[in-house]
Amino acid sequence: MESIENINKLLHAAHCAGLDGTDDAVAYGVMRLQDAYNGIGPESLPQELRDRVTKYLALFAPAALIHDFRYDQSDGTKAAWKLANYEFFANCLRLIREKFAWYDPRRYLAPEAAHLLYLAVSSDSGWQAWNEAKAKREEREVANKESHETNGKQ
Repeated sequence: MESIENINKLLHAAHCAGLDGTDDAVAYGVMRLQDAYNGIGPESLPQELRDRVTKYLALFAPAALIHDFRYDQSDGTKAAWKLANYEFFANCLRLIREKFAWYDPRRYLAPEAAHLLYLAVSSDSGWQAWNEAKAKREEREVANKESHETNGKQ
C-alpha cells in the first residue's frame, strides 16, 4: 500500500500538471485513494514487478492514481471504461508536455510508452479489471450498509 505522503505528492503533481480528474480524486479522499492506488500495472502482476514498472514509468504515476480512482468507482459500463482509459492517456500526454521541453527528444519518444499503457488498459484484461472493480465496489457498499444498519440497532 502506498504511503499517504506519496499519495499527496501524486495529487500535488496531478494538480500542478492540470490533469483531468484531479479535483474528483481529491474529493474522494486520500485514505480511499490509498486503498485504490496500486501503481502502474494490473493487480495480477506480482507486487515487486509492479513496483519496478511504477518506478520505471514514474512520470505517469499521477495519471495512474487518477486512473485507479476511476476504476475504484467503476459502474461497469463500457462508455465509462473507455472514458477512464482515454482520460488516462490524455493525462499521460499532458505529463509528458509538462516534463519535457520542445527540444528534448524524450518529449517525442515518451508518447509511445503512454500509448502502450493505453493499449494495455483498453485490452480485454482491462475490461475484466473494470468489471472486477465494480464488483469490489458493490461489495464494499453492501458491507458499509450492513455495518451502518448493525450499528444503528445497537
